Amino acid sequence: MDFIAIALLLACLAYWWQSNLVHELLGTALFVLVLVHNVFNRRWLGTPKANDAPRLANTLTIVCVATLMTVMLVTSLLISRDIYRFSSLSGAFVIREVHMFVAYWTLLIVALHLGTRWSTVMNVARVSFNIRNPSVVRVTLLRIATAAIAAWGIRSSWEMAFASKLMLMYTLDMWDFDAAAAQFFVNYASIVGLYVAVGYYGLSLTRRRKMARVGQRDVRTVKAPSRQLELDGAVVSDFFLRQSHPNATNLDAATSESTESASDVASRVEPNSPSAPM
Repeated sequence: MDFIAIALLLACLAYWWQSNLVHELLGTALFVLVLVHNVFNRRWLGTPKANDAPRLANTLTIVCVATLMTVMLVTSLLISRDIYRFSSLSGAFVIREVHMFVAYWTLLIVALHLGTRWSTVMNVARVSFNIRNPSVVRVTLLRIATAAIAAWGIRSSWEMAFASKLMLMYTLDMWDFDAAAAQFFVNYASIVGLYVAVGYYGLSLTRRRKMARVGQRDVRTVKAPSRQLELDGAVVSDFFLRQSHPNATNLDAATSESTESASDVASRVEPNSPSAPM
């Protein structure tokens, strides 16, 4: 569903490549798809734990997408000229600007959301193509392709003035769809790929740091029983000393008495005795 949502978003961004009626139909389909997607994945909308990075990131992106889609829905009703003409306002230039501004942010957040769920996408691909054994060659090729898409996405972000659009700045990039319609979609698809990679590798880095902290905690946990054994050994030694020296009031007295007894025995040993040390 994420791929379909991104495809509909890209089609909606190409406003001057289609009629207004087609744009509103695509937008309506996008809203319905997002609603269905949230209903089918409502179990992910629970309160995440603070140490559950994947679910926390997924929940944050869902909340952001839901907020942005709500704003887009309201603004689209206010500027509609065909399907929802009954709710439109005359003029509403500022509302149109807000509608476009939110659309670009929605594209970015949906791409990040897809990145946080990319592990699931890869698992589905493995099952679909019956991939069971790991392959260094396959992983290397996929990483090279990811790097190439991300590099093209950085270039496209500059060419399409994507950063300026995210900051609600006016741009003069009127795309010529008659000359290069395919290039428009390729550029924005690469931008989506860039932020999918950011979401995926950012979450992977967070997981690795968490695993490293868990590993350090496990090492400390392993050391703790060893210390406990030492303490238990001291308690056992104290018990036997008290049994052998019932008149001793404490461990120090017992230890001192044992030391004195050993000294007395040593003093009685004759220097010339065969048992005396040389």
